[in-house]
Amino acid sequence: MTYGVVVVVDPNSDFALPAGALSVLRNASAVYGGSDVDIEALGVERVVEVEKLFAEPAVLIVASVEEPAAKVLLAAGAQLISAGFNEAGAASRPSVGASNLLDAVAVMDKLRSPVG
Repeated sequence: MTYGVVVVVDPNSDFALPAGALSVLRNASAVYGGSDVDIEALGVERVVEVEKLFAEPAVLIVASVEEPAAKVLLAAGAQLISAGFNEAGAASRPSVGASNLLDAVAVMDKLRSPVG
């Protein structure tokens, strides 16, 4: 049995919602914000009692899967929707490697040289 959905938002992008969460949010009977998000910015009610999340299929919006209510829901089998984050809720965007950066610098130097 699945208990609700946990949606992880990026607090560094004005709490941008993952695209995969839009249909879930539209069809949810209840949407709550975790203790680590700005509920006014999201336009949702703060979850005070975790038991409330089990009373009906609910969506919980958090900034990290480490948020206490999110941990409880995920342990109970809730679905996780998260874009740009890994399972720990940390940003998992690819980073540019140093060798790629050095290659780009070499190309720019070559283009700027008089013999180009």
